[in-house]
Amino acid sequence: MADFNKYGDLPPMSAGKAAKEILTQTNPKLNIQRYAKKFIKAQNTTDHDYFRRYSRLTYADVPLAEGENPDGQKPSTSDVNLNMKEFGDYIRLSSKIFDMDANNVPANIIELLSEQAPGSIERFDFAALKEATNVRYSGSADNITAGHTDAVVDVVDDSLFEEVVALLESDDAEKFTKIQTASANFGTQAITAAYIGLLHNNLKPDLRACSSWVDVKDYGAGPADSISENEIGSVNEIRFATSNHYLPTLSSGGAVDSDVIRSTDTTNADVYPIVVLAKNAIGCAMLKGRDSMNVFLIKPKPGASDALGRRGHAGWLCIHDIVILNQNRMCLVWAAASKRRA
Repeated sequence: MADFNKYGDLPPMSAGKAAKEILTQTNPKLNIQRYAKKFIKAQNTTDHDYFRRYSRLTYADVPLAEGENPDGQKPSTSDVNLNMKEFGDYIRLSSKIFDMDANNVPANIIELLSEQAPGSIERFDFAALKEATNVRYSGSADNITAGHTDAVVDVVDDSLFEEVVALLESDDAEKFTKIQTASANFGTQAITAAYIGLLHNNLKPDLRACSSWVDVKDYGAGPADSISENEIGSVNEIRFATSNHYLPTLSSGGAVDSDVIRSTDTTNADVYPIVVLAKNAIGCAMLKGRDSMNVFLIKPKPGASDALGRRGHAGWLCIHDIVILNQNRMCLVWAAASKRRA
C-alpha cells in the first residue's frame, strides 16, 4: 500500500491526540482477533499471503527393534490463503467545526469513529466464522435438517454445550491458556484454560439459566482472569463473550410462541449463531502498528472541488483479513433466544 500522511493536515498535537484517542478506544473492541493466530504483514508487499498448516504426525507407539531406526516421517502441510481487504469510512465536517471548536476534533466525532471502526471489523470477522463446518443445533436433532435452521425453536442448555466440548475434545482441540491483550501492543495475558464462545447479547439470559453457569464475577482468579470486558461467564468448559455485532438471522427458525421466544415476524424464531473456538482455530492478518488502523483528519481548504474551503473530514482505514485455519478446532451452534430478562 502506498504511504500517505496518517493524520492529514491538522496541527500535529491536535491530530495526534485525536488519533490516539480513537485507537485507544478501538483496540479493546476488536474482540475476535484476540483469539486468532496472528499474521503480521509487512508494508509494501502483495495483498496475498497464506498460513501454512502442518498435519499431525502419526504416533510412534510401537517399540523399536534393537539396533534399528524408525522409517521417519515427512511432515504434511497445507496452505490457507489470505487476501488482504480494505475497510473504512469517514465523517464530513464543516469548516465551522474546525474554526469554533478548541480541540479541532470534537469528542463526539471521536466517539462515533471509535464505535464504527471496530464494529465494522467485528461484523466482517464473525460472518467469516459462520463458515464453520462443525455445526450443532439447539433442541431435538430429529427435527433438524443439516445445513438448515428452519426447525430451530429451542434455546441453549447444558447438554448442548457438553456436546460441543465433547466434539472439540474428540480431536484433541487445545483450550486457550493465554490470549492477546486488548491494547495496541502485542502483549499476552494468561487465562484459566477454556474454549471461547462468541454470541449475541440476547442469549445472555439463556446462558444464565444453564445449571453449570458461572458468572464472571465469581471466577476464582477474579476480574484479572477475564478474557474481555464483554465476558459474562462460563458454561461447562466454555467462556463466553457477547456483542450485538454477532447478528442473528431473523425469523429463519421454526414456528414459536413470540411471547416466549424472540421472533421478528412474531411467527418464526430468530436464530442466533454461537461460535465456539479452540486454540489455533482461526487466523487473522493486519498491518500492525502505524498502518493497522489508519486515522486521518483533513482540515477544510480551498480547492477546485471546494472553492471556499468549507469541507473537511475525519475517518479511518483498516487493512485486514480473517480465515478459518482448522475446522476441527471450532463449532458453530444455532439456537433460538428466549424473552427472559438478562
